Amino acid sequence: MSQKQVDTKPLHSLADKIKRAVGIVVPALACIGVGMYLSNLSSGEIAINASVDGVSCGYVSSYSDMQDAASKLESTIYSATDGEYTPNFDIAFNLVHTNNPEYLNEDDCYELLWERVESDFSEGYMLYIDNEQVAAYENGDELESLIGNIEFELMAKKSEVFDSVKLKNDIRIEKQICLNSMFRTIDEINLMINPVTDVTSTTAQPDEDVTSDVTKKIGAVSAAAPGIADNLTAVYSEMRFAEMPAMNDALLEYNYVNTITLTEYIPFETVYVDNPYLYIGTEKLLEAGVDGEKNVTYEILYDSNGTIIERIPLSESVTKQPVNRVISTGTKAVPAAIPTGKFIWPCETPFGISSGYGWRTIYGYTEFHLGIDLPNVTGSPIWAADGGVVVFADHTPSYGNNVRIAHANGYSTVYAHLDEIRVSVGDKVFKGQQIGTMGSTGLSYGTHLHFEVRINELTIDPLEVLPD
Repeated sequence: MSQKQVDTKPLHSLADKIKRAVGIVVPALACIGVGMYLSNLSSGEIAINASVDGVSCGYVSSYSDMQDAASKLESTIYSATDGEYTPNFDIAFNLVHTNNPEYLNEDDCYELLWERVESDFSEGYMLYIDNEQVAAYENGDELESLIGNIEFELMAKKSEVFDSVKLKNDIRIEKQICLNSMFRTIDEINLMINPVTDVTSTTAQPDEDVTSDVTKKIGAVSAAAPGIADNLTAVYSEMRFAEMPAMNDALLEYNYVNTITLTEYIPFETVYVDNPYLYIGTEKLLEAGVDGEKNVTYEILYDSNGTIIERIPLSESVTKQPVNRVISTGTKAVPAAIPTGKFIWPCETPFGISSGYGWRTIYGYTEFHLGIDLPNVTGSPIWAADGGVVVFADHTPSYGNNVRIAHANGYSTVYAHLDEIRVSVGDKVFKGQQIGTMGSTGLSYGTHLHFEVRINELTIDPLEVLPD
């Protein structure tokens, strides 16, 4: 046997052994890999992966965590911007198998979403006028000062006429997140809201004196160095006429104010009390009534032209209490309207008889007085002295408003100078019925009743038939 043949046998034997080993090991390894995979499946968990605008954000334990955070942020931004800015998030979810995931809570989701829009906002102070956003500024104290300065400017124009000025608008300043596009300088905000500013457009206008001065200087330079003036003019134009940011028209509205105190009357009230001794339909004045007085302080509002538009009472103090007018009203059943043959006094006589029956001298003249005068206050009741029929109820030059009643047996009575007549010709009246009120009409020297008693048209002294 040759050496070559002797060496070949061990090589074939080793290859066979390797083939046999591979045939055993590979399946074993495959089984081990499958086992490990199955082991991982059994030990891991299914989680919800959330992504915003295609970018994975992390795991959430519930779909609602991300969705609620998005709704909360949208609500916050909508409120802060008056609906001018609405974030639009493309939120998606997919299920994944993972080990030991760390879950985001709702606050974490909110912060992730906020980071996506944060660059459009800055913290500042928003000026609201009548609940509408006007502009944002970085300093709330300066905004407050601006409002005060505007009030000062308005008052300076009319300080010699009015006490103060009042802004009509609902103004508030809120510290909040603000859209960067809402920020303005304090001068820009002043132009937006100040009603007495001279600027009437959003483009800055050149000062006439400055324009004239610069034009002269440009002319001098042009003479010395032709061609340079054109460049200077362009630079000046850009500097003086730079367009300002667009701004809303939010001019404040205002009223001028004066505070005054006036004395006013407090009208008395009329109180009625029942009187069982008076007939129904008759009255008796118990208390005349006196108006009271009070001092009332008013805030008077004027428009910008000085026209009064409103008067607002601020306070009042009573300086004199009113005294009620008290009237006694009859509740006694009305008797038949027939003469009784006996007379009663036709009115209350708290001051007695001011002028009796017979001859008298008055105002330098001597005359025969046909009745008696009974003074009292205006409006006090006049009653029929006895039952009868009204034969006259009208006005005459001398007697003024007067009534005449015919009684039995040729008797009649006359009631003159009445303030008010309450009966008509033809009325049947009973004794004590109210026929009018006391006054001073006609030829009268003061409030009183002129009362006459006649028999067949001839007058007699009324005291002869009136009770003592």
